[in-house]
Parts: sequence; structure tokens; C-alpha cells
Amino acid sequence: MQVDLEGCEQRIADLAACERRVDAEAAFTPGDDYRPVVRLVLAAAEALEPPVDERRLEDLRLAVTEACSNAVKVHRVDALAEPVVVSCHIDDAEVRVDVQDRGPGFDPDAVTALPAPEDPARLEHEHGLGVPLMRALTDAVDFRTADDGRGMVVSLVLRR
Repeated sequence: MQVDLEGCEQRIADLAACERRVDAEAAFTPGDDYRPVVRLVLAAAEALEPPVDERRLEDLRLAVTEACSNAVKVHRVDALAEPVVVSCHIDDAEVRVDVQDRGPGFDPDAVTALPAPEDPARLEHEHGLGVPLMRALTDAVDFRTADDGRGMVVSLVLRR
């Protein structure tokens, strides 16, 4: 039996160069339950070979849930009939989830810093934990104005 080593090496090189990629998008209106959208994102990340580590998926689940919750809060006021759009982009390097709302936007760097967790004054803060939480649970968070100028996009990134 004769084996075509050159052909095998080329096929291996072709496979190595093949980019594994997932792009998915889902939307929900502010009155809908967004948890199925979050589960869809996690299922896409989990389906890859190798899958994203389970602990990191749990971090991503919480960060995406927080981003969706924030989007619903600001979105309801300005564009109730329009959907919040959640898109997931996964490749060999990273998992990125974008949550786009139609709210007025904000400057995340202008958010008042919270007292340290061990400071008793922290107990007085019921809100304002979302941005620090998203930053702590992901490798990168980016806030930007949507391409069409209507609303904000929060990008949450886990590096693989």
C-alpha cells in the first residue's frame, strides 16, 4: 500500500488553517424573558471543540445576563417596540457577545466608583454593580455607540 505523504501533509495544513467560527444572533423585546437568548449564546460556546471551560461559561452567563438586564432597563423607556439584539461571535481566539440596546447611552468611565466590598458603606449601594461585575467576569468589556447611532453596544470578550 502506497501512501501519498505529500497529499496528507497538505490536507493537514489545510485543516490547521481552517478557522472554526460561529456567528449567531438573537433578539428579544424588553417585555420578553431574555434567559433563553443567554442560554443560546452559551450553547454555541459550549459546542466548539475544544469547548470553552465550564467555569468561564458560567462567568460569561452572568456577564451577559447583566448586560441584557441593563439593556432592558434603558431600552424600555426609549424604544419599547424595538428588540434588544444579542450577537455571539466565536472563533479560535475568543468568544465575543455583543448586546445592543436602543437606550440613550452612557459613559462607563463616569460611573461612580463603589466603596470596597469590605467597606460598610457598600451596603448602601443597591445599583451600580453591573459594569464592575462585567469587567471582573470577562477578559475585556467595551462600551460603544451603535453603528447606526441609536443606542449602545456592550461587547463582552472571553479569550480562549
